[in-house]
Amino acid sequence: MEQKKYLADYFQQPHQEYHAILNDLENTFDNRVASEIFNFTQAKTESAMTNVWRLLRNRYEELSSLEEGMPEEPSEEDISFYVNEFFRLTNPKGISRDLKAAFQFDEIEEDYKNFIKQMVSQEYGQIFNRYLYPSVFFTQLKAAITQKIDKIIKPLTTYTETLGEHATLLGKIKEDQRSKGFVRGGAAMLGILVGIPFVGAGVGALLKANDEQAIQTSMQSVFDDWNLYQEELMSFLEELEEQYRLAMITLYGGTLLRVSSQFEILKFTFCDLSMAEGKYWLVLNEQEAKETAEWVKNTATGIEKLISQKRWKEAIVISEKLYHTIKKRTATSRTVLYDNKSALSIAHHYYYLSYQEALIQEFENGHIDSFYDTCKKLLMEINLTIKESDFSTTFHKPSALIIRFIKTAIKRNDYDDLRLLIDYMEKLMNRYQNGEVFIGEATASEEVFVDELKSILIAANFMEDTLHMNLGELGADDEGEVLHVTRKQLKSLIDMDENAGSPDIFTNYLRKQYKKSWFIPILKLSPFSWLKRYRKRVFLSLSLILILSICLYFAKGSLSSLWNDNDVQSSESVKETPKVTYLRITTDAANVRSGPSLNDSIIDYVDKEDKLEFRNEEAVDNSGRTWYAVKLVNGNDGWISSGITEEIDN
Repeated sequence: MEQKKYLADYFQQPHQEYHAILNDLENTFDNRVASEIFNFTQAKTESAMTNVWRLLRNRYEELSSLEEGMPEEPSEEDISFYVNEFFRLTNPKGISRDLKAAFQFDEIEEDYKNFIKQMVSQEYGQIFNRYLYPSVFFTQLKAAITQKIDKIIKPLTTYTETLGEHATLLGKIKEDQRSKGFVRGGAAMLGILVGIPFVGAGVGALLKANDEQAIQTSMQSVFDDWNLYQEELMSFLEELEEQYRLAMITLYGGTLLRVSSQFEILKFTFCDLSMAEGKYWLVLNEQEAKETAEWVKNTATGIEKLISQKRWKEAIVISEKLYHTIKKRTATSRTVLYDNKSALSIAHHYYYLSYQEALIQEFENGHIDSFYDTCKKLLMEINLTIKESDFSTTFHKPSALIIRFIKTAIKRNDYDDLRLLIDYMEKLMNRYQNGEVFIGEATASEEVFVDELKSILIAANFMEDTLHMNLGELGADDEGEVLHVTRKQLKSLIDMDENAGSPDIFTNYLRKQYKKSWFIPILKLSPFSWLKRYRKRVFLSLSLILILSICLYFAKGSLSSLWNDNDVQSSESVKETPKVTYLRITTDAANVRSGPSLNDSIIDYVDKEDKLEFRNEEAVDNSGRTWYAVKLVNGNDGWISSGITEEIDN
C-alpha cells in the first residue's frame, strides 16, 4: 500500500523526477553510456506516444469518412446510422479503453524482463537479478499512469452529454435540412484533437426565429464544454508523455544506477553499453585502475631488467603469468592503464617481447631447431597487433624476428610454415572488422599500419610473387588498389636481412623491390586485397576504438593526453584549409550545455540530423572530459562533449 501511494506521488511531478534521474545518470556514467540510456528510453517513449496518436488519428479518419459519406438528401435511416456511429466513435469509455491498450503495459514488463535476461548473460550479470522489478511494481505503475486517462475521460463525457442534449433539441425541429446541419456540424466539432470545432455555416439561418435563441444557447454550451475538453486533453497528452518517459527512465536508468553502485563495490564501472542488444562492457574503476597500473608497470620493469640480464626463462615465466592473468579478467583486459594502452595490450607486448629476445638469442647461438619450433608456437598464440613503434632501441624490432623466421623456413624448404604469418594477419583483420580491438593496438592511419607490420606484408608478397603460393582470397585484386611501402621501409628490412644471415631468395626479393622503388614509388601489396576490400570497415573500426578510449579514460579521470596528437593534427588541418568546420553527433541525441562541464545547465538538445558549427574553441573539465564550443542551427551557442562528435563535410 505504501509503495502504491509512493508511486502515485512520484508521478505527480514527472518533469522534476525525470531530470533528477537524468542528472544522476550524467554524474554516474560517462557521456557515451548516459546518452545510450537516454536515447533508448526516449525511443521507448516515442514509440508509445506514436501508438496513442495513431489511435486518435484512426478515430478522426473514421469520423471524417462518416461525414463525407453522408448523402446530400439523407434519409431517416442515414441520419440514424450517422448518429449511432458518431457517438460510438466518441464514446468516452471506448476511448479510455483504447488509450490504455495503446500503451501496451503488458509488453512493458515483458520487454523489461527480456532486457534483464540479456544483461544477466554478461560478465557479472547476475547482479541484475537483484534489482529486477517485481510484477506488482508494473501493476502499480500502470495504475499510476492510467489514472490520468480516467481523469481526462470526465470532461469528454461532459462534452458528449452536452452534445447529446443539443441533438435532442435539434431533433424536435422537423426539417431535414436542420437535421443535416446538425450532423455535419457535429462531425467537425468532434474531430478529436484536429482543428477547432465549428457548428456548420448557416445552421441558425435554417431555423425559425423562435427556435434560434434555444439553438444558440445550446451551441454555446457545446462550445464551452469542447474548449474545456480540448484544453484538458492537450495538457493530458503532454503530462502522459512526461509520465511515460519517467516510467521508462525509472525502469532502465534506475536499474542501471543501482547495478552500477554494486559494480563500484566490485571495483568496476561501465565503459560502454548497448541497450538494444542488452550488452555492456566493464573496466576497472579509477582507484583500482591506478593500483593495477602500478602493479603492471612494476612487473614490466622487472621483465625488461631480466631480459637485459639475459635471464630469458625467468622473463618468459613472469610475462606469461602476467599475460594469462590479465587475459582471464575481461574488465581488467580492456582497462586503459598508462601510455594510452589497455592492460591486455601491455601484457601481450611483454609476453611477445620476452619470447622475441630469447628466440633471437637462440638463433644467434645456432640452436635453429629450437628457434624455429618455438617461433611457430609463438605465431599461433599471439593475437594482438605487434607494433614496431612499441619497441625501444634497447630491444630488437619485431621485423628482426619475422625475417629470421622467413629465412629459416626457406633454408629448411618449409614454405608452408610461412602461412602462419598470414594466419596471424587474418586473426588481426577478423578482430578489427568485429570491433574487437584493445586500446593500444589501433594505428593512427593506414600508412602507419603498413609501417608497423611491413615485414609480414612484404612476406606475403614474397610468398605469392616468388614462391608462387596460392593464398586463396588473399591473392585476389578486384579493385586494383594498393598499399604503400616506402623506400625507407624497404631499406630497413634489407638492413635487418643482412644481419640475419646469408643472402637467399628473400634477400634477392627485397633488393629487387628496393631497386624498383626508385622508379615506381608505390609497391603493390596484392596479397592483402582482403585488407583493401575492407579497408574502410577496418580503419573505421580502428577509429571507433580510438573514440572508445575516451570512455575508458573517463574511468581514470584523465583525457587531456589522449587527444594531444589529434589536437596537433586538427590545428594543422585548420592552417591548411581555412574554412568553417562542421560537426555532428555520433549518438541519436545529445545535450548541449551552457558551459564545458556536466555541471552546466542543459540549454538545448540535438540529434544526428543537426549540423553544428565548430567555434574553434575547446575546453577540458575537471574530469578530463573535452568539450567543443559549437553554434547550433537556431543560432544559439553552446558546448558539447567531443567524445560523441565527428567532423562532416560542408
